[in-house]
Amino acid sequence: MTKRMWDLFLVIAGSIIMGGGIAFEAKSKFGLDALSLFNEGMGKLLGVPLGTASQLVVVSIIVILFFIDKKRVGIGSVANGVLVGASANFFMPIVNQLNENFTLRIIMLIIGILLVSIGIGIYVSAGLGEGGFDAWMMFAADKLKKEVRFVRITMDICLVAIGTLLGGSIGLGTLIATLSYGPIIQFTLNTMNKLRKQTHTNNPINE
Repeated sequence: MTKRMWDLFLVIAGSIIMGGGIAFEAKSKFGLDALSLFNEGMGKLLGVPLGTASQLVVVSIIVILFFIDKKRVGIGSVANGVLVGASANFFMPIVNQLNENFTLRIIMLIIGILLVSIGIGIYVSAGLGEGGFDAWMMFAADKLKKEVRFVRITMDICLVAIGTLLGGSIGLGTLIATLSYGPIIQFTLNTMNKLRKQTHTNNPINE
């Protein structure tokens, strides 16, 4: 497998994992994560559905970043944007068959947060470009010379504040996701980078 094919595989795998995580988060009904909360608020402001608002936000961020830092925009940006939504739609009917007792909802929330943040770390590690908000996260981390976990938490807090003011659905899941995403993404990125270095050292992947 060439390096390019391996990186593309990481983008696809990470995006699908994210989609599954979103399905679990939605099923838990403990409130939206920061970005979804912001998108919902923007949707209410603009009078459009959550999905449409999400697309508008993603496209706007990618366009802005294209002129500011083109290296953040690539095939990974497009693949992630398409696959996350498609995967979430695929897993939602499956997850919806699960019971909704309180304990199971807590478990689904934890699984959802883990899957989304790990999925982000995996696809971002490929270096083929990031989706809208993740691209902005990496751009800010590079420019501010700060670790991803701190940048993500700060950005999520801002999104939650704005989204709530705009009428988004906030809950326990929002708080947990806001505090958890950054550290888990950072850990996943560090782990993936170490694995990639070991792979190149022990069994170099062809370009």
